[in-house]
Amino acid sequence: MTTKKIVILGASGFVGTTLTERLWKWPGTEVVPVIHSAGSAWRLARQNKPLLQVDVADRVALREALKGATHVVNCTRGPRDVMIDGLESILKACRAEGVRKFVHLSSVMVYGDPPHLDSHHENAPTNPPSGSDSYGMIKLEQDRMVL
Repeated sequence: MTTKKIVILGASGFVGTTLTERLWKWPGTEVVPVIHSAGSAWRLARQNKPLLQVDVADRVALREALKGATHVVNCTRGPRDVMIDGLESILKACRAEGVRKFVHLSSVMVYGDPPHLDSHHENAPTNPPSGSDSYGMIKLEQDRMVL
């Protein structure tokens, strides 16, 4: 009997693929890898398991992908609109679908480039590279949205 349904958004990226491959081995776990496009999904596709293609900007398709999910892992990446507006859509869909656990991947870049010496713990001061479109600044904005 499946006890967990884990949806992995951004499953075709490096971290998403590795996580998906590992979770496929967990008994009692249904894993739903969600990809944006097939371009990077070759590692997942070779497993001969279904992949779900969804644009996180498509709120209807996103909610459908999250139906019955107990856990959602956000590994998405892209330009600012994908990372900020997409995350807003993801968070709303998770709330609407009653997802129990949400995991969002941050980045050491929120601590600067190079990272602050205290970045070995999460209480370190944040100092991402300046500019609203810098990767570190976008990840910090996402972290605040998730909180």
